[in-house]
Order: sequence, then C-alpha cells, then structure tokens
Amino acid sequence: MSAANESVTPTRPNPPVAGVIGWPISQSKSPIIHSYWMKLLGIDGHYVRLPVAPEGLKTAVRALPMLGLRGVNVTIPHKQAVMDALDEIVPAARMIGAVNTVVVTNEGRLVGHNTDVVGVAEPLRAYALAGRPACVVGAGGAARAVLAALKELGVSEVRLINRSQDKAKELLAHFGLRGRAYGFEEQAKALAGAAVVVNSSSLGMKGYPPLNLDLSPVAPDAVVYDVVYAPIETDLLRDARRRGLVAIDGLTMLVGQAKVAFRLFFDAEPPSDEASEAELRGAAAGMIVLGLTGSIGMGKSTATRMFRRHGVPVFDADATVRRLQGPGARRCRSSRRRFPAPPAPRGWIARSWGPWCSAIRWRSARWRRSFTPWSMWPAGAGSPPRRGRAALWWCWTCPCCSRARAGAPVTRRRSSARRT
Repeated sequence: MSAANESVTPTRPNPPVAGVIGWPISQSKSPIIHSYWMKLLGIDGHYVRLPVAPEGLKTAVRALPMLGLRGVNVTIPHKQAVMDALDEIVPAARMIGAVNTVVVTNEGRLVGHNTDVVGVAEPLRAYALAGRPACVVGAGGAARAVLAALKELGVSEVRLINRSQDKAKELLAHFGLRGRAYGFEEQAKALAGAAVVVNSSSLGMKGYPPLNLDLSPVAPDAVVYDVVYAPIETDLLRDARRRGLVAIDGLTMLVGQAKVAFRLFFDAEPPSDEASEAELRGAAAGMIVLGLTGSIGMGKSTATRMFRRHGVPVFDADATVRRLQGPGARRCRSSRRRFPAPPAPRGWIARSWGPWCSAIRWRSARWRRSFTPWSMWPAGAGSPPRRGRAALWWCWTCPCCSRARAGAPVTRRRSSARRT
C-alpha cells in the first residue's frame, strides 16, 4: 500500500488553544482560571476571550476547527442559540436545553456539552435540601442548569421568579418539576420558607440592572446562591451574610464547571488541593490580602469597621479569639490541652499580691481555669511559666488588660488581712 493511501489518524491541534465566547465578554474570569491551571501543570497552551455578537454566532462557531481551537466555553447570551451551529449535542445537554461548552473533536466535529450542572450541584450537596422548597430567579440558559441540578438534589418544589411567567411555566414543565411561576411583584410569596435561593439571571452583574430581592421571608437556614461572578460579592450575597444565611458566590460555580471543561479541552486533570484552589479564587477575584498588625490603640479595629462599611470582606482575629476565649466562653478542647490551667499561686506571691488584685481573683474557679496573662504577672516574681508566655496573645481577655486598654484605672483592692 502506498503512503498516499495510508489512513492518517487525526490529532488534536497543538499547542492547545481554547477560549470563551459571549457578548459582552470582558467580565469573564475563565481565562484566569484555565491559565492558572495550565501554568501549574506546565501546559504550553492558551485560553482567550472571544467577543462574538449574536448575529455572527453561527459563523464564528463553525470556524473553530479551521482556526485550530480545541473548543470554547459559551456564556451569556449564546447558551441556547449555539445549539443550532453544532454537529452533535450530548444527551444531558440536549435534555437541559442549553450548551455552555463546545468541544472540537479530532475529526473537526463540534460537540456540545453542559458542565454548568456540575458547577451548580457540587457546592449544594453539603446542605440538606431534599424535600424542601427552592426559589430561582431567571429563566434563561443558566436557569436550565440550575433547575436540572435542583431536580438532581431532590427539592420538593421550585418557585420560579421571572418577568415572563409563561416562559417560566414552560421551563418548569420541561424539567417535570413541581412548582409555580411568579412575577417580581410576588417575590414575598415565592421566597416564603425557601431552603435555597438561586439567582440565575444577569441581574446584579456589572453593567446590568440590580437585583432587588428581600430575603426576609426565607428559611432561617437558607442557602443563597448567586451565579453572578462580576462582582464576586453581589448585593444579594451581602444581604444574605448580613442575615446570617449561607452565601455561595458565582465564582464557586465558575470554577466547578471549568474543571470539567478543562479536562475536555486540555486532556488533563486540574489541580484540586486546598492551597491551589484558595490561590485560584484569590487570583480570579482580583483579591488583595491586607494584614493589619500593631499594638493596642493602633487603629486596627477602626480600620476593620471602615472596610466593612465599604463591603470589603474582613476576618477579625481579635473578635474570633474573644468569642472563643473571652469571659463567659468555653475554651475548645485543643486549647485546654495545649495551655493547661496554671496552678494557684503559693508562698509570698499568694500572700503579697494575689489577695489584693480583685481583677485576677486567683481563688475564683473561673480564673484558675483560664490563662496566666503575662501583663499581670507580678514584678519580682521571676519569669512567668512557659505556658503563660505561650498564652501571651490571650492576655487581653483579662479584665485588667481590658480596663487598661480603655484608659480606665485598674482597680486594686487590698484584703482586710493585708490592711491589718
């Protein structure tokens, strides 16, 4: 057989190139996510944003094999319209009625997938949602993946809020879900007792109108999920956290669906360890971490309150320690084991210092179980024991230290035996 007649097995284009199409597309975080994974794995490839207007969608998608791309992710507003330009659609994506990932096969065929369902469902599996009502805002392409995920999780009913109630009813019927369609003016009824609230619309996204949703009627343990990821902290999520509800941002869904797409595009498994995922979230969110250090009165708490007023997420280590170790709190088992209670003072310390310092109260059962604050160790008594030094950062829990920090004088009361 001549070389000309030998069959040639087609291979995928190299270097691997993929992208994301949408209109607009500047807000997409997908290039950050895929580029981060490629860098960690040492893959010499590219992932790019491709602005594609609705009128040029079919032409752009059909040109993907000729341009040497391995595939593209699909975002607003193309998730349904792109289906007409494909050669094949996997059954799961066809059932959902939306495609968010297009893969170019070795033979140049265009195959549509939907990885959004995985991105929606995975973070919700940690919560008990089976048999409880859900509320979804929006009835577009993202809503289809949300409804498919909620059906998989076994919710009792879905209340769909949308401007067009007819479209919402058709969507519920398509997935065979028990529920009802509501307009935005009926949101209180739709949200009443909901165990999970999902915003699948573009409302609240940068460049789109805000989402005005009052979360007061939802269940006390409700989960609020916003698929919008630009900005990461939307008004809906900020309101949910203020009410003490579980809040899941759109970046969680984006990373979850991107993992499946990355395997399809680059034939590799993305890193999933905690350290790399935390670094990825920080990079995708454009996060800058600031650590505030300093002595008492340096303004750390004031700066924290200022950041909070402007909606910046803050972790206050002092508040956490106060909650766990402050007066009236019970120390955790690990801290009790690591820093055992100091013994009651004996000898001249007990005679000359312990009785007249009412703030420490050595003979009180509570304070015998707590730490020996370095700042209150009596002068001339030598160095405090090692456990006292190790617990230095807890010394502010002592009432004496708290009064001194507030600028009030520390009360020292001599016992009657001392006065005589």
